[in-house]
Amino acid sequence: MKWKAYVPLAVALVLGLFAARMAMNLVGVEAPKIIQATSFTPIVVAGRDITAGTVLAETDLSTIKVDSSTVPDNAMLAASAAAGKVVKINLTKGQPILPTVLADEGAGYGIAATLPQGYRLVTVDINEITGVAGFIQPKCRVDIVSTIQNDGKPITKTLLQSVLVFAVGGRTNPTAPVDPQAPASHTVTLLVKPADAERLELASTVTRLRMVLKNGNDNENVGGNGITLAELKGDKSDAANPDGATVQNAADVQPATQPSRGGKLSWSIQVIRGGAASLQTVDIAKPAAPATDAPQKPAAAQLSDISTESIKK
Repeated sequence: MKWKAYVPLAVALVLGLFAARMAMNLVGVEAPKIIQATSFTPIVVAGRDITAGTVLAETDLSTIKVDSSTVPDNAMLAASAAAGKVVKINLTKGQPILPTVLADEGAGYGIAATLPQGYRLVTVDINEITGVAGFIQPKCRVDIVSTIQNDGKPITKTLLQSVLVFAVGGRTNPTAPVDPQAPASHTVTLLVKPADAERLELASTVTRLRMVLKNGNDNENVGGNGITLAELKGDKSDAANPDGATVQNAADVQPATQPSRGGKLSWSIQVIRGGAASLQTVDIAKPAAPATDAPQKPAAAQLSDISTESIKK
């Protein structure tokens, strides 16, 4: 009979309806229990984007409710607890206000409250040349190079390395939009140690500072004694003396204060061999009167010839 074919289908339908009813009853009972077991706690967050150095007002803050189990132990629960504090880092809207983002009491206001202990801010002048054509941005790292005089001779040295650029002009945020119509900045503010601030001040009063832009991950310290004009010109004076001896320029050699025995003139010559210096005296006979009108060598040239001959011996 045909009804025998419909019996299994009817039984399956009844069982399905029964299972669906049981599932609805189970969800309806457990949902209130889950909602009732979860509690929320209000915490203080930034109500807007806030820049470092800002003194917080209650209007800058708001509260949101979060799961009580995820609330940090040092979270602020009321806006009045953060009002009047100084922010030492940039905050984004919705970021929780924690003691770690606030300056300590007595740190001051504005940018001064954001400075790390033991550091100072110093501002130096730049132009398109010394400022790397405007490529320097806040948070960059630069080396400071300067040319100074050493005993009347110029020498270029790297004064400071890997100095943090705190601000370019009045801009401290490298991601902040730049007004293309605004004039170019002519100052750079650097974060340095007090001793380095003194070096910068002294160097800036006697010469021009030049900045060298470097990769922020490049921590290698280079440079040392600097480079002199003679080295730049490729002075090969040492190569001219294979034995390692060098002689001062004839123009720099000073005559002896007393003539040598026999009434002869004498010159003192400093000879340097292997880093050891010695003073040698060379007797110079008085030149005889010229027999012809042939031009005579200058005294410095004669001394140079004598110096060379003495070293060869």
